[in-house]
Amino acid sequence: MKFVFQSYPAHPWLSEWTLEPQGCSTAYRSSRSDHFFRTLQTVGQVIPHVDDPEWSIQIPVPQNSRVNLLANGFCAYFEQRRIRCGAEVLIPEPGVLWGRFLDIPEPVLISEHPIEEEDAYHWIESSKPNVLLCVRNGIFCLVSKAHLRADAVKAADAYLQADFESRLVQELAQRAQAATLFENMAHHDSLAAISVESMTKALRPPEGRIPHTWSQSSSTDTPCFEINELFPLAQAWSLVDPETAEELLLCALKIQTHAGALPVHFSPHATFSVTEAPKPLLAKTVEQV
Repeated sequence: MKFVFQSYPAHPWLSEWTLEPQGCSTAYRSSRSDHFFRTLQTVGQVIPHVDDPEWSIQIPVPQNSRVNLLANGFCAYFEQRRIRCGAEVLIPEPGVLWGRFLDIPEPVLISEHPIEEEDAYHWIESSKPNVLLCVRNGIFCLVSKAHLRADAVKAADAYLQADFESRLVQELAQRAQAATLFENMAHHDSLAAISVESMTKALRPPEGRIPHTWSQSSSTDTPCFEINELFPLAQAWSLVDPETAEELLLCALKIQTHAGALPVHFSPHATFSVTEAPKPLLAKTVEQV
């Protein structure tokens, strides 16, 4: 097993870090956030993103592993003398946690509910939500989006037959420019890496009245593109992914009103703010991007 993210800056494990697939709309998030996942304090332990979860999955990597936390997964590697072990995890779509492991015990489901076991499948009937775990030949897949066991088995089998390493290599390739930037940030690359992942989690696809990729404001839980945050946001994205920086700027320009005003707050499904964003700041953003 190749440790794909070993060259990428590590970051300490964080509790309550949300693991979610890319490209989920605000409408989906408001109705099906239970298909996302969340970390606990123990390295490698993950729960569904719900209140009072009824199960968790433990991927038993050493607690002093070198960790890469991603917006849509994580890697945990341990190397010491002749010991080499670890795990890599991705969230390829809502309600699916897919990964592989090396020289550690198999991932396990933990719950007070009965766990039905049949061959390599482990199934829990739960209201928050049902879950199936399958482990086979060093690959595992957890499915929490299916109401029926048969549907969960079908989804898990499809991922167990897919090429996990190729998918993870794609994830690393998407971060190639960020990795180059981190090489020149001695002693600060860990903070920069987790910042990039946080920025990635804030990206939203076109939706409603917002015609391009946009970024959820960190100042509110309500779906909102905050134009006053665009200048530092575009500057940061221009360092790690210039195309995203240009897309955010284009989005801001496209949501102007017919009178040419640029609302400070813009939501995909709600009335926009009557307060206008300062145009000199937008002009400065154009110069930087």
